[in-house]
Amino acid sequence: MKLKKLIYLTMLLSFSLVTSCDSDDDNGDNSDLISEISGTWTSNYDEVYIFTNETIESPYSTYTIVAVGDNYVICQNDADDAYNPNLYSKFVFTNITADTFNYCQSFYDAESQLEIESTEEPSDSSDLENGCGGFSWSNMTRN
Repeated sequence: MKLKKLIYLTMLLSFSLVTSCDSDDDNGDNSDLISEISGTWTSNYDEVYIFTNETIESPYSTYTIVAVGDNYVICQNDADDAYNPNLYSKFVFTNITADTFNYCQSFYDAESQLEIESTEEPSDSSDLENGCGGFSWSNMTRN
């Protein structure tokens, strides 16, 4: 019986590893998106953000990037985050140019990266006024 449990756990772990590394996200190796958004930006709410290869620094928290896709990053919230410490966030980007882009933080309190990856994306980039959970997408301008 113990052998069956061990085999089952091994298969479950293998399945988890395969599904968490699907081809839609490069787990931090999508240099195109990162190079486009790297730098210091100011939001339409006059808040300064710093995007690097490893983190997103907002006025309220630092998010460590754990996965990168074509138009998003998944991050772990900082342990000192006032609202959701150590949980996971997803930032989705659209309309990226050299000097501006829009983003939606479509997840901010997920229990894991896997939870975000296995949930349908709730944001709608075709509706910049209300497509971010009923709110507008943030507009960023390069400093």
